[in-house]
Amino acid sequence: MESEKIIDELIAAARSAGIAVREAPLSSGELKARSGLITLRGKPVLFLDTGLSPPERIELISQALCSRDLTNIYLSPQARSMIENAETPDPAGEKPLP
Repeated sequence: MESEKIIDELIAAARSAGIAVREAPLSSGELKARSGLITLRGKPVLFLDTGLSPPERIELISQALCSRDLTNIYLSPQARSMIENAETPDPAGEKPLP
């Protein structure tokens, strides 16, 4: 399955699971921000940097979904496998920005 199709499928699943997804260029000039899942006003929001490669975007979305109950959301076997194999990011182990 093509990477962009998987990304679209994962974003649709995230939205179905109650996660708002915002895609934007997060790094420009001196401003450096990272993609990731946050809680904003009590609601989960996933920020995705449009400058990331497709594999990086797939990994970030999969990480955001791996701890969610997705039993009632249809996913292709390939997308479901990516989510099941994703590791939940450890906030204490965040890497500092370069």
